[in-house]
Amino acid sequence: MNFALVSDENGRVSMTLEKGDPLLNAMVLSVSISKGDWWKEPGFGLDRSRLRKDSADAPVRLKSALESASAWIVEAGLARHMDISVKRSGPGRINFTMTGYRPDGGEAAYSNFVEVI
Repeated sequence: MNFALVSDENGRVSMTLEKGDPLLNAMVLSVSISKGDWWKEPGFGLDRSRLRKDSADAPVRLKSALESASAWIVEAGLARHMDISVKRSGPGRINFTMTGYRPDGGEAAYSNFVEVI
């Protein structure tokens, strides 16, 4: 891709015109777009409806939502597999890291957070 997607410390994503990493861009897009918000593919994106209620199982629900949102990355051949870790970092906030392992042996990681209410 001829652009890079980057996140700031507040979790906001912006695009630069620098050469980007297709695997990293795919991970950022997968979690930055809410499921149902992309006109071309309504099933694409993170299902934020799973995160509407903050409870003890919110990290488990987030991990499941991230796995669903990123499944296409493996299906498309951008990664051999994905590892996703989640950790509550305070009331209403869960940090996550997605690591994609490329078919050639390289990897890319993306970390951010999700607020749950």
